[in-house]
Amino acid sequence: MPFDLLLLWLATHLDGFARIAVDSSLDTGILERPGGWDAAALVRDDSLARLLTRELPANASGENLREFGVHAHGPHADELAQIMADLVVAWNRDARRSTGPQLTVHPAGTADHQLPTGHVLDKPHSRLTFAWTPDTP
Repeated sequence: MPFDLLLLWLATHLDGFARIAVDSSLDTGILERPGGWDAAALVRDDSLARLLTRELPANASGENLREFGVHAHGPHADELAQIMADLVVAWNRDARRSTGPQLTVHPAGTADHQLPTGHVLDKPHSRLTFAWTPDTP
């Protein structure tokens, strides 16, 4: 199952969501990759957590497997890592097999109580609402 909607899930559930990128020549960690890497991140005040993946050996059916992890820095590292990890688990449980969120666009002056339930992103001329519905069995 692809993970392409995971980043959108995180972006629409995390206040402080960001993307970070590192040039491979500057990465002294264990995740060195040709061309560098980029990751979803949660940034709050003086702390940062980033989502990591690593490839695992193929299973008995020959499927490629990936494992998620969170690497965090700063005084609130444990808290941010837990928040991000919990959201990855929630995405796997609630949205992994979905087609994505329903996006509605409203004029910039629309009051909060007039918006549908969901994550609101305010833009200069509009308010975007991303509403995820749970996967159906």
